[in-house]
Amino acid sequence: METLIESDLPNETYVRIHQTVQLLVLLAATVSIVITTITIVYSKGRGMETYKYYLLHELFWNYGFDTVICLWMPVNMFPYQCSYSIGILKNSTGDYQHFLTCLSSVMATGKALAIYTAVVYRYSQALSPQRHPVLQRLVHPNILVYIAVFVVVQFAMVFPLAVNRSTPSQIQAKSDESAVVKRVSETQPSFICIENGAGGTLTFMYILIGTLLTLFIGTIALCLVHLRQLMRSGSSMSSATYRIQVSLL
Repeated sequence: METLIESDLPNETYVRIHQTVQLLVLLAATVSIVITTITIVYSKGRGMETYKYYLLHELFWNYGFDTVICLWMPVNMFPYQCSYSIGILKNSTGDYQHFLTCLSSVMATGKALAIYTAVVYRYSQALSPQRHPVLQRLVHPNILVYIAVFVVVQFAMVFPLAVNRSTPSQIQAKSDESAVVKRVSETQPSFICIENGAGGTLTFMYILIGTLLTLFIGTIALCLVHLRQLMRSGSSMSSATYRIQVSLL
């Protein structure tokens, strides 16, 4: 029984509408990021001296991710781990599409880490060094640690995608299973597949889930440490300070 049918893929009308919407979104994002960057750079608010660089870092990854997705616009051919592009670069070769696949993973991971580090930094600014020494040590900005985490996570996420592109014989096997895969592989120059076994997209998903769980557990750990500090020193705080600290939690 055919697991992928023609109606599962977007028709020409949908493709044109989607392309137009994505280009308008990218144009709006470009205008927005220029205005936002100028606003941040010239911001003179208290506590913005360092924080604005975190915001600019976050903007860079957000815009980079949006740009890659707009240029790529992948169509996934589930349940096969194959895709092709309907974006501006839809006529580029599979090699370039493979590069965009890896690049989108880099941008998505960088975007997530940029948001997380900006939140952690802002959180650290709201803590009192005298009352929360343990938390201060945990969340104190450390650029070398951030770079190390970034490199390790990026390598773990991108490597399975980079080395497990399907070979022509593997694509032929998929084409023999599905007439839709066969047609798309013959008509779309951007068509590629990534193997979904151990070391391929399966490994990628395990690493992705593991990374998200690590961030979640780390956040919960910070909350528990914060709660412990509040329970120990809450009686010595003013009611206003205590409410602020509870809101941080």
